[in-house]
Amino acid sequence: MSVLTEKCIKLKEASRLLSTVPTKFKNDALNLVVESLKKNSSYILSENEKDIRIAEEDGTKSSLIDRLALNESRMQGMIDGVNTIIDLKDPIWRSNDVWTTETGLTISRMTVPLGVVGIIYESRPNVT
Repeated sequence: MSVLTEKCIKLKEASRLLSTVPTKFKNDALNLVVESLKKNSSYILSENEKDIRIAEEDGTKSSLIDRLALNESRMQGMIDGVNTIIDLKDPIWRSNDVWTTETGLTISRMTVPLGVVGIIYESRPNVT
C-alpha cells in the first residue's frame, strides 16, 4: 500500500470526527496554518529557490518554473486565501431551505460534510 493510500485511509477515518468539530476548532486550526506560513515563509522561500534551481538544471520549461516559483507576494496570497476561508460562515449542518408538505411533514435541506477531497499538485502550489 502506498504512503498516499495510507494517508487517504487515515483521512477518511478522521473525516467522521472532523464532521462534528465546532467552527471555532476548525478556524483555530486554519489560524495555525496562517501562523505557520508566516513563521516559516523565509524557509519555504529558500527551499523553493532550491527547487527552482534544480528544475532549471533539469531543463524544465520556464512556464512551469514560473508556476512553481514562490515569492513574498504569492506567500501573502496563500495567507490571504486561508484568512478568507476563516472569514466564511461554516456551512456544515446549516439548514438552507425548510418547507412543510401538504400532509404536515416538515422537510429541511441541510449542508452536510462530504468526506475527504484529495488534491495532488503538479504545479502552482499557491493556487487551490
